[in-house]
Amino acid sequence: MHNIEAYILNNWSHFKKETIFVGASGGLDSTILIFILNKLNFQMEVLHVNYQLRGEDSERDARFIENFCRELSVPFHKKTINLSAQLLSGGNLQELARNKRYNWFYSFLRKNPSAKVALAHHKNDQVETFFLNLSRNSGVMGLAAMLQENGDFIRPLLPFSKDEIRAYAEENNITWREDASNASNKYRRNFLRNAILPILKAQIPSLEDSVLILVDAFQQKQKELEQHIHPIVNGLAKNQILFCSVYEQLGEFERIELMRQLNQPVAKAEELARLCHLENGKRMMLSENPFEFVSVVKQNDSLYFLKEEKTLDKKLIIEEVKLLPKTFTKHALYLNADKINGELILRKWREGDRIKPIGMKGSKLVSDVIK
Repeated sequence: MHNIEAYILNNWSHFKKETIFVGASGGLDSTILIFILNKLNFQMEVLHVNYQLRGEDSERDARFIENFCRELSVPFHKKTINLSAQLLSGGNLQELARNKRYNWFYSFLRKNPSAKVALAHHKNDQVETFFLNLSRNSGVMGLAAMLQENGDFIRPLLPFSKDEIRAYAEENNITWREDASNASNKYRRNFLRNAILPILKAQIPSLEDSVLILVDAFQQKQKELEQHIHPIVNGLAKNQILFCSVYEQLGEFERIELMRQLNQPVAKAEELARLCHLENGKRMMLSENPFEFVSVVKQNDSLYFLKEEKTLDKKLIIEEVKLLPKTFTKHALYLNADKINGELILRKWREGDRIKPIGMKGSKLVSDVIK
């Protein structure tokens, strides 16, 4: 048995009873990953995204990987996206492609909670990721680069180099598709791979091994950060409150890890710190996250993480009346339509809501009025 096959069998066989979805482009790495997992009798399905960025070449990639899966009797799923059209309003191509790809992957995971998504990253990708993240100041998690197992995602080929994977393909007479865009240096990763790293490795032959030693050290540090922050996130998910004193005691890396576990951009860490020193009722909007939090509101010495309002069991009925009644109830509100701007919405009160009482300058928190 080949050493790559033996490694995957020894380290990943506990997933044999679960479905593994393989993200595949049709290139060398993902084609080999499909071949090996199929050979070792893993329960597998293949996911391919056609971004339509390279014309007929994109179509050939899709046809190649579909035919390859058909020959192996492996279930195949394809998603076609006109990425160029979606970029007309602006944005980063690689970031948008990644978001579209991972959102599609997650749609399969939601239907198969015990499944995993296998990605074909290898040792060379790990070194590139380290240097890219080093340039982005992305904290310990960035310098830890890619984990072999990270939640729902696994990387069985990560310990092996590109040369080892190519040698395996040649030994087994496996063909693959070459992406011509990999030769273009307009993308940062390609520029690093094609122009910078070859020069560095020529001068420092041990560069890759040294980087991987650092990555292992940062991954250990990352595990410690995860274990420290995980209880905070669990409490936040349960109680929807984070005391400012707790957040302010966290170090920079701990705050970055908190943002990662909340699926928020790193920049939100500094915004959250500023929010702790603002007046009550100030709000910060959040990006999409697993806990369905939509915003954070400052209230006294705490940060309240708010979710989207649930549908009420009451309806807002708007009717025109000519005369006011002699008696009023709490179930009806009479307003001058000419003085209303915007839309009337019925929802529950939440932290940070403010009103402008008649005869008072400025606004007042509803929570203060209730007190």
